[in-house]
Amino acid sequence: MLQSFEIDQFRTFEHLRIDRLARVNLIVGRNNVGKTMLLEALRLYVDGASFASIGRLLLTRNEVAAIALASRRSAEAQLRLEALFHGRPTQLRTNDAICLRDPTTPAAALHIDQVRGGTLRVRRGAQDAELDVSDVSQWLMAPGEASWSPEAPAFLPASRMAASHMGWLWDRVALTSREANVVNALRVIAPVEGIALVAAPASYSEGARIVMARIAHGMEPVSLASLGDGMLRVFELALATEFAASADKPMSTMLRVGSGLFTLALDEPVLLIDEVEIGVHYSALLDVWRYLFRAARERGIQVFATTHSWDCIEAFQQAAAEEPEGSALLMRLEQKGTAHRAVLFDQDELPTVTKHHIEVR
Repeated sequence: MLQSFEIDQFRTFEHLRIDRLARVNLIVGRNNVGKTMLLEALRLYVDGASFASIGRLLLTRNEVAAIALASRRSAEAQLRLEALFHGRPTQLRTNDAICLRDPTTPAAALHIDQVRGGTLRVRRGAQDAELDVSDVSQWLMAPGEASWSPEAPAFLPASRMAASHMGWLWDRVALTSREANVVNALRVIAPVEGIALVAAPASYSEGARIVMARIAHGMEPVSLASLGDGMLRVFELALATEFAASADKPMSTMLRVGSGLFTLALDEPVLLIDEVEIGVHYSALLDVWRYLFRAARERGIQVFATTHSWDCIEAFQQAAAEEPEGSALLMRLEQKGTAHRAVLFDQDELPTVTKHHIEVR
């Protein structure tokens, strides 16, 4: 498990040090202070800046130039690699290198710099590899290959999960013991008895599927989307949690990065959630946090989530009060000029924060 985290020269962060972390970490702060970018840095650190992770980060923010009009699969498109580096330098110098590390395990520090054009050099300890990311067509692979590779950390964006990603994740849990965990999570919102992904009507795109639910005392299955955004969000949360928990091997095993094999940084899986409260009514947030704390504790997952919601912070505090000491940490990111810092509130400080309505967002 990550004990602390430090970032140098990555995106908006010239430098950021987080001195301690917990099993479940909630990140708050003003807009554009870097909450999502902290999750991105964690993604890169965990999977060793793999080919797919670099593409995901840049394409998600449309950091691509010169896309040929004839075909989105054209290799004429270029990833804007400079967007990964602090200040977006057009000409990278030798000291323009990203460094991501847990100061308690310096041997696992990850260094990324640009060698030339579309090629990055990635280093972790004595391991060194060059990563050619110039062919944008490779970022348009099937979601199971590019966006949700088995080695990647589980990441749930603030936007709606693509149907293809949702289907790929469901196929990993359907008809296994983990399917019941997903259904139980949905009962936070409604008395769901079962879930299935079925072929969409002919009017939908070929191969598309929709999520159907069987509700207690209901005569017919209904579309999960018809039950509201909260149901879809909890379904996504449960799928991402099961994806994180079902790693076939510890995250200290080897991952191919470019032409080399890198040792992954952690011995436990990580779950990253951007704007955890999206679509969920405030009255259900406490049960959502109880679910996440229980999954983290029982399944050995470290959770990092962001929020803008005071209701979400209050629910986080209430759920944390039911957990063992040291299970939760509230982190407020602050920025003054180009400098960032993380103000940390330990689990025993959370009741004071919420009781006195101390502004931490």
